[in-house]
Amino acid sequence: GGLVGFVMGGPLGAAAGAAVGHTFVDRKKGGYSLSGSRSGRALPSPEHTQMIFFEAVFSMLAKMSKVDGRVSEKEVAVIENFMKNELHLDTGSRMAAVQIFRQAIKSSESFESFASQFYMAFSTQPYIIELVMDILFRVASTDGNIQKGEEALLLSASNIFNYTSADYERMKSKYVSTSHYYYAVLNCDSTASNAEIK
Repeated sequence: GGLVGFVMGGPLGAAAGAAVGHTFVDRKKGGYSLSGSRSGRALPSPEHTQMIFFEAVFSMLAKMSKVDGRVSEKEVAVIENFMKNELHLDTGSRMAAVQIFRQAIKSSESFESFASQFYMAFSTQPYIIELVMDILFRVASTDGNIQKGEEALLLSASNIFNYTSADYERMKSKYVSTSHYYYAVLNCDSTASNAEIK
């Protein structure tokens, strides 16, 4: 685990690698082994990339969950569902994710540092970036609204990932109503008739 952290460097370094150390097990169905090579060689690129994804995503989720002062049960449920039904993590990998999540909550590293290292690894893979933005929005909107601190982190991620404002509003509209913004632009509200809006 420490070696993994050394190879990764940056804000996802040795501490997170050590937390993962004895927890990862080989993925038997698809994916890549994260247990390392016995040949003594450095981690192959796919393993390195998968580890960065794992470390960065759960660190960002931790920062997002904690930004309003506490991690709610609803936020935990959304993250657990993401691990189980979208990432299909086995028991060992879920335990590692929990460790990373807990360490990131206490870490002095910023949300932006994790997001930047994630983007460096996945800048050419828009599907993966969109998946991560989507789960960040899901966690931020668990209470039906997005608080000021949560929005600040979402906007930071959007900027780091080179999203346009239109891309950001499109994703946001999946989870919270943004129609008030457009009514405000037209100087009216949702009670306006079609004729008034026109």
